[in-house]
Amino acid sequence: MRKFRKIHKINISRGVAHDPKSIREGVYYLRVLKGCVLTENQVKAARIALTRQIRKHEGRVESLLHVFYPKTAKPIGVRMGSGKGEPEMNVMYLKRNSLLFRIILKKNDLFLKKIIFRSSYKLPVRCEVLGFPVRS
Repeated sequence: MRKFRKIHKINISRGVAHDPKSIREGVYYLRVLKGCVLTENQVKAARIALTRQIRKHEGRVESLLHVFYPKTAKPIGVRMGSGKGEPEMNVMYLKRNSLLFRIILKKNDLFLKKIIFRSSYKLPVRCEVLGFPVRS
């Protein structure tokens, strides 16, 4: 719960997110290549698409970013002035190279990178998959 319902605009063009210190075998990451603003529905759609496919391969999906900020907007046709608008939706501000999801897999499959990358089609920004397959 936040102390205030409305926040100032956040600048996403500056800065780069940190890379993970070590990537283990069987752990994949979905990384955003450019700074962007994602809505709560977009993140949820990508997570659902990812878990639907990974569950068949005995894997687990973890969301690494949980911070959503309220985005305000005024109704159409309202004149200027009279303060800031009401919170309309929740958004997530991402810096360049931010990690969105961690995918932990138990068994190796040739098409897993394609399956993970397929969930990035739900997002309005280019993504890449980081990780190493499990040695068998």
